[in-house]
Amino acid sequence: MENIRQVAQSAGVTANALRYYEKIGLLTVARDKNGIRQYSDHDIERVKIICILRRMNMPIKEIRQSLQIGDTPTVAEQEVFKQQLYRLADNLDQQMVALQEEKQMVLRKIRAVDNNINQTKTETSAS
Repeated sequence: MENIRQVAQSAGVTANALRYYEKIGLLTVARDKNGIRQYSDHDIERVKIICILRRMNMPIKEIRQSLQIGDTPTVAEQEVFKQQLYRLADNLDQQMVALQEEKQMVLRKIRAVDNNINQTKTETSAS
């Protein structure tokens, strides 16, 4: 069992985000006798899934639908979830292309700075 601070830190989100997820029904977390949230391994796994889906820009409504699929989902529920995952995979592909383009721009800038440094060194040593 972990507390909210530990789970937030390991998931890379704020404790407020976890409270919000609980408030809107994405999480149901047990509490100890003092009212402190106690996250089970199942809860932590659910938090990780929610965080992955949020990072991939899945709307809360779709996350809720995906998480409502029970332990024995129907074929229709699985098909809907599969389509959501396909959309997320496409989104990731687009993000990877954009990141590669940004990386190339940064590498070009590094080469330009290196050229300026080398030119300045050459001019200084020639003087």
